[in-house]
Parts: sequence; C-alpha cells; structure tokens
Amino acid sequence: MNRTEDQLGQMLGQAWDMPYGRGQIAAVEEIIRHADAQGLAQIQYAARVLAQTAYIYGGEPAKVFVPFAWCLSVHDKGEADPHYDSSLLWNFKAISHALLKFPEVPLDRVLAVLDDMERRYRAAGHTMNPVHMCRAKVAHHVGDDALAAEQYRLWCAAPRGEMADCAGCEPTAKIVFLTEDDRDDDAIALARPVLGGQLTCPEQPASILTGLLFSYVRTGRLAEAADAHRTAYRQMRVHRADLSDIATHVAFCALTGNEARALELLTRHRPWLDDAPTPSAEMWFAASAALALRLAGDSEHAELAERALAIAARFDARNGTTRVSGRIRARIAAEPLVEHLPLTAARHVERATAAAPVPPPLPATPEDLVAHARDRSRLHDIAGADAAWARFDELLPEPTGDLLAMRLDVRAIHAARAKDFESAQALWAEAIALHEAEGDLVRVNQTRLRLGTVLCLSGRPDEGRALIAQGSEDVPGADDEQRCTTLVRLAHAHASAHQHDEAVTAARRAHELAEGAEGVAVALRADIALSCAEMVAPVDLAEGRRAAELAVELFTPLDAPNAVASAELVLARVRATEGDLQAGLDTLATTATDPSLRARVALLRGALSADVGDAAAAADAYGEASAIFAAEGMSEAAAYAAVDYAGACVEADRPDRAADAAEEAIPVLERLEDEQNAVRAKYVLALAHRDLAQPDHALPLLAEVAAFYRAHEIWPALGQALGVSADLLDQLDRDADAAAAYEDAATAFTHAEEIERALHNRRRAALSWHWANDPRSLTALTAAESYPVDPEVPGVHWELAMLGYDGARILAAATRAPEALARAESAITHFTAIDEPQLAAMATTLRGRLLLDLGRPAEAKQSLESALITLPEDHPQREEVRSLLGTL
Repeated sequence: MNRTEDQLGQMLGQAWDMPYGRGQIAAVEEIIRHADAQGLAQIQYAARVLAQTAYIYGGEPAKVFVPFAWCLSVHDKGEADPHYDSSLLWNFKAISHALLKFPEVPLDRVLAVLDDMERRYRAAGHTMNPVHMCRAKVAHHVGDDALAAEQYRLWCAAPRGEMADCAGCEPTAKIVFLTEDDRDDDAIALARPVLGGQLTCPEQPASILTGLLFSYVRTGRLAEAADAHRTAYRQMRVHRADLSDIATHVAFCALTGNEARALELLTRHRPWLDDAPTPSAEMWFAASAALALRLAGDSEHAELAERALAIAARFDARNGTTRVSGRIRARIAAEPLVEHLPLTAARHVERATAAAPVPPPLPATPEDLVAHARDRSRLHDIAGADAAWARFDELLPEPTGDLLAMRLDVRAIHAARAKDFESAQALWAEAIALHEAEGDLVRVNQTRLRLGTVLCLSGRPDEGRALIAQGSEDVPGADDEQRCTTLVRLAHAHASAHQHDEAVTAARRAHELAEGAEGVAVALRADIALSCAEMVAPVDLAEGRRAAELAVELFTPLDAPNAVASAELVLARVRATEGDLQAGLDTLATTATDPSLRARVALLRGALSADVGDAAAAADAYGEASAIFAAEGMSEAAAYAAVDYAGACVEADRPDRAADAAEEAIPVLERLEDEQNAVRAKYVLALAHRDLAQPDHALPLLAEVAAFYRAHEIWPALGQALGVSADLLDQLDRDADAAAAYEDAATAFTHAEEIERALHNRRRAALSWHWANDPRSLTALTAAESYPVDPEVPGVHWELAMLGYDGARILAAATRAPEALARAESAITHFTAIDEPQLAAMATTLRGRLLLDLGRPAEAKQSLESALITLPEDHPQREEVRSLLGTL
C-alpha cells in the first residue's frame, strides 16, 4: 500500500536513527520507492541524501554514485532543499574516495569529480583543506609521490573549515602519508592529542588506531599496539564496510607472532570476501589472508595471493602505474616484525614479588636425592623437587626396588596432574607391587591412598573407596613421620571421594600427631597444618584459621615462598569468610614464585576485591590470573579466569576488554562442553556489547542465554537475561518486542519468587505496551498492581512510586481520569516517603493535569502551584506547569 507523505517523513526520521548496515539501506530504499511512486519531491531528495550515507557506511558504496548524481542534478536545477546543501558538498569527499576503489572507473573521471568539488567549494566560500586531502590521496594511490607530497603540504597549510574531516578522521588520513614516509614517531605524535580528546565520529577511534598499528610495533610500543588492535577491531568487526581495515588487523596479527589470531579473524570474515564492499577491500583482504596463510604454512595462500594480484593489475591498468601491485606484493611477502606480541586483554598486571630463592645444592647420591625431593615437595617447591628427580635420573637411569617404586610414584603424580589418569593408575599399581615385594607396607598403604584418590577422580569411586579403606590401616612399626604422612594422604583421599567427615577427622588426627610427636620435621608439620586448615575451615573457621596461621609461622623461616603463599591463601579465605574482607586482601601480600600459585592468589584477590565492590581491582587481579595461566599453557584455567575478568571489566566500565576476554574464553569452554560457563561468558559478552552500544550483537546472545536458562528452569538468571534484552529493545524503540520481553522476565522472576523484580518488569511491560498503543498495557498494569509486595523491603517504595506514576499516565491515555488520579496520589505518597521531592513534584504536576481534566480547577491550581515551588528553576517541566496555570 502507498504511504502518506507524513508517514514517509516519520519513516525517514526513524531511518536516520538506525545503525549503519543493510537494515538501514533496506529502509531508505523502501522510502525512495514510495516517494518516487507518488512524486513526493521533498522526500525523494531527502531520502537520497540519507541513502548516500547509508551506502558508504553500510558497506555498499557501489550504490552511492546514482543517488549522489541525482541529488547533484536536482541541486543544479535549483529544485533542491537548501537544508541539505552542506550534506551534498560534504559527500564529495566520500564520492571521490569511493570512485578510487573501483578500477573500472577511469582515472580522468575521478579527477573530474575533484575538479567539480574544488569549483563548488570555492563558490561556496569553503577552505581548500578537503580538496587538497582528496588530491593527495589520489596521487598517493597512483604512485605520484611528488604530487602527493605537494598536495599534503597544501593540505596541512590550508585552514580547517566546516567541510574538513572530523578531528579524528583528518589525522587518520595524514597518518597514511607519515607512515609511508617512515615517520612513525611523527604519526604517533599527531595522533596522541586526538586520542586523548573526545571522538564522536562513528569511524573513530577505530580508524586512527588501525592506522597506527604498525607504527606502534616498529617503534617498540608493543602494549599500545595490542591495545590499539583490541579496541579498533572490537569496533569495526561487525561492519562489512570496514573490510579493508579488518585486513590490516589480519596482517598485524600475522606479523606479530599471532598467527592463530590472524587465522581466527580470517575465518570469521572470509565469507565477506565474496561480497566485499569494493574491489579494493577484496584485494587488501585477499592479500592479508595470503600473508597469514603463508606464515602459517597453508598452501591456500597462493590462490588468495593470485586473487589479490589480479585485482591489483586492474588498478594498475586504470592508473597507468605499478604502485598498487607493488604494495600488494609487499603485503603478501612481508616478514614478522616481532617474535610474539601478547594480545590478550587480560594482560598480566605487574606485582612486586621477591626474586626466586637460590635453590640449595643437590645431594650426591640417589638415596639422598629422593629425600631432598621429598623435602622440596613438602615446601611446595615443585621446581626444586623436579630438579632433584632429574639429577636422580642422570645418576641412576635404571633404579630397582624401593627406589624404582618411588620414582614411579612421582611419575604417576605428574600424570595425574596432567589428567592422564589411566597412566597414573598403571604407574601406581606397579609401584604398589614393588613396595610389597620389598615388604614396605607403609609405602604400600600410602601409594594405595594416592591410587584410590585418582580412581575417585576418574569416575571409579567404588574402587577408589575400597583402596582408601585398605590404605587407612595402621601399619605396625611405622614411625611418627610415616604415620603423619599416611594420615594426611588419607584426608586428601577421603576428600576426593566426597567423604568430608572422614577427611576432617583424618586431617585433625594428622595435625594432632604431628604437633605432639617428637622427630617430625618442621616442613612436614607445616604441610600437615596447611592440609588441616584446608579441610577443617569449612566446618570450624576458628580452628582452620589457627592451623593456617601455624602453617604460615612454620613455613616462613624455611625460605619457602610458595609454601608461605599457599598458607596465606587459605588464611585469606578464612578471614574473608569470617567477614574481615580487608584482612583477607592484606594477607595476600605474597612472595610466591610458582606461576600457578600466583595465579590462584590473584583469583582469590579478585574475588575478595569484588566482594568489597572494587571492580577495577577485581578486574586487575582476574586479568593477572588469566594471563599467568595463559603464559603457562593452562588454557582451560585461563578461560575460566577470563570469564571472571570479563565480568569484572563490565562492572568497571571496561566493556571493550570484557568483550575481548569473553570471546577468547567461549571457544575453550565450548570445547570442554562446559555449557553453563560458556553461557555465563556469553551473557557477559552480551553486556559488553550493550555497553559498547552494539545492541544488534547483544540481543542474539541474550536470546541464546535465555534459551539455556529457560530449558534448565534457572529462573532468576532467565529473568535477568530477559530484562536486559527488554531494556535494549526499549532503547531501540521496539516497544511491542520490549513489552513481550518484560512480560517474560516478570514471569521468570515470579517463578523465582523474586516479587520486587517481577513487579519492576511487569510495570515496564505495561509502559512499553502503552508506547506501542497496545491495549495490553491495561492488563499488564493490573497484573503489576496485584503483586503482594512488602513496602518495608528496600527498593519497593521506588517501584510502587513508579507504578503509580506510570499507571496514572496509562490510565489517563485510556480516558480513565478518576483511576489515573488515584495512581498519581499513590506516586506522590511513595516519592515523598523515599525523599524524592522532584519526582514527587512531577507526579504532583500530573495530578494537577488530571484534576483539570476532571473539571476541578481550584484543586488543580493548588497542585500545580505546589509543583512549581518544588521544581528547580532549570527543570524542563516548569514550562508545562506555567502553561497549565495560564489556562486557569
């Protein structure tokens, strides 16, 4: 059906507000069709002005030339709306730039457009700054370096004017010339004040940061390069129009030792290659892809290189030079700039740590090396223990008897740590047989406990518990150290079998024996105290704290920083659980040298910081943990820490870093088939997209998250995800969709028995139905008012106040003024109760308007005068109040 001119005008206004992309393009093309069919000249012209912007930023620049020429023709006939004259002249820059990207457009046609641009700019009294910029770009493109340098000089000399590019885009264009001339420091200096200011252009700061990538690397500013890549790519990754710049990021990753990241970007954007916005973008992306694949050893690089060079040849034929093909060959053949530049968003935050202690000299005999390795293990010095066993292997490559059994025991421990439970079981079974042959029943029992632990962890709990029962036997003749060691291993074995009461009992027995017996080494006493603290703290905080404090006291003089750190970690948990969060944080001033332990300390520091509401400190700590895990090759642990980091970054208003970290974690979690944590990461990613003003990417993620929580009936999380979706839909003016989402959120919170949150979402649903002109607003309002809320609960007064205010507006629109008046009175009461005088005044204004509608002018005047007294002088509603009073 035909749209009226007013309807098309409204559609045009909505199209201007749409995000760039195919949705906006489709909307403006529909407006043009209707306007052309009815000959609506003003809409025809205005829609084509918008179409030019939509095509350029929406990734379809090939379509921009027709509406531009159409508008130019109408303008030259004197039939154009002068309101758009500036837009038309402004678009000359984009047109000349777009023409250059299509090799089929003759070069003389590009130059003719620039001549026309210069003529019109001079006639309108504009500076030649943009003209020189465009001429410099053309000269650079075709390889006329002398002309490019002269136009660049004139460009820099010409004053800026209203037609000049924005404060971010003009320096970006200049950076191209500076970096081509090996003036990286000048490029960075030019950008610094720009990046330190406010950038409102949709292309920034992504464009300028992309232009600086290689300058940052070549000048050794590697951290800035990593930040620039993450920030810029985050902004442009969703825009097909930015394919050429995305190609630069692919090349950047490939040339900084991040081949995997380059291939990830290549895989993500490869589908765009066959639908590239311009031949130039296709060429540069194919060349960058060829570079990445070549460095990764993939033979497919040749096909993409040939594709890029074929397009370059077309440009060369158009330009009459070999400049383009030369640049493309250089991109394809480029060599790495650095060995590896860490790109992860959760980069390690440097913390002051003591230097690693100098390891004690290794003993000379295999027997002494075994004892030394055992002592280092008790001190949590894994590196020292490994060094002792490595020397043992050199001195005795083929041990026998008990020495072989103990060597097998250590190899089994390493296999179990690597989750190779099958190998660990085989090694311990062999060790048990050797100990039995030697008649060493103590070690038989201790090894059975370890084997039982692994069986429990590997899904064979019945067999594991049976071995634990055997290993718990008290062997006659065992000395105190052997009995202590057996008991503490028994405690850990029971814990692995989820026999928590038995684990606590064994840990307490080991601790009591170690403290009461003579001849038990201090390192063993300390290690047993630490194990007791870990086991007992969940059931007796005071006892757990005493054991942890003893462990710290015993380990400290032994020059064992990792052991001290382990004890401090447990002590911090206990103190935090007791409610002394700051003491828990202070406890973690650790000197740990073991990376895995430092990561665990950082995780706890992050959790404690989050508990006290310090999101920035939590993000730093979680980021440190994730970076340490990643550096140690512990990708799974790094992924889990990255999700915590991403969540803290959202709270700390660092959405770009949150998005990067969540995206890095999701593939790992999905590979682990940990659906729940993958969904958690996707929810955080959706929040990051929300905060980055990318609702089109947040909404599909939230739908996926909601589907998971709905299927598993996790009602509070479902309500939260739906509520965020509804808020985004409301911001996009998709009122009916927002209302439906708020309804679903209210239902989820009702299932969760979170009545206040259910009320909030039902109220928002009523208001959204109201904005959508849908009668369901009244049904939703009735449902919201039926919730049995407790006014004494914090926050409920606010919801009741807003329910009254919104309800009054909804009922007033439904011409039910008496009921609306009652809701306005309720709003005033609740706003007054929570000391919100301005909001109470707004509700009082609404009451005055309703009293006027009901024919009660005296009461209306009293209400409006009361509101006017309360509202500040600069409040926008004062004008309305004065206007209403003027009618009385």
